[in-house]
Amino acid sequence: MFAKAGQLDEAKEAFLRASRLRPHEVADLVNVRIILAWQHRSPQKELAQEILSRVKHGLITPLTNQVLDYGVDCASKDCAAIRSDLLTWLPIYIRRSIANSRRTAHYYYLYASVLLSDGKIDDSIAALEKAISTYGRYLHPYFLLTGIYMKTGELEKAEKVLAELELSNQGNTNPRDREIRELSDNIQQLKERIPIPSGK
Repeated sequence: MFAKAGQLDEAKEAFLRASRLRPHEVADLVNVRIILAWQHRSPQKELAQEILSRVKHGLITPLTNQVLDYGVDCASKDCAAIRSDLLTWLPIYIRRSIANSRRTAHYYYLYASVLLSDGKIDDSIAALEKAISTYGRYLHPYFLLTGIYMKTGELEKAEKVLAELELSNQGNTNPRDREIRELSDNIQQLKERIPIPSGK
């Protein structure tokens, strides 16, 4: 609420107060880091260390995951300065969630998203492949990986991932039929734009 009104300093203080009341929750301090990134400011050493400590040892709650999702989205838009932090935090969450394949796959997906926004395409692809191999019923990584291959012009790879996506979508509790059809149509449109070599 504060941030939407542009009252970033007030929001930051509110999150700091909340963090003292919830010493095992990292979300409040991640929100502080996001605000600092908006302001193009670096966190003080003590704050950075406390966030890292909570990432390593704090509880993983729905609020934690909600704020991480927001941080990753923001990293590709208004607060690129938080990318390096996320690239440190997310591998820790991947290791901590190893017993929960669905959650691990989501963290790999978030990690891949940050890598992509940082221009690390090959590393992003590798992380997405890990997400898919960890929990193949989670559809988000397929969409992002297909999109990457479409942008790089590797349409055969895009079609291969799309075929895997279609299989995983069957019987999924949250089917994405319409989006998959649109993705398939977009690939076909790209293929039609490829010039046919002379003599063919």
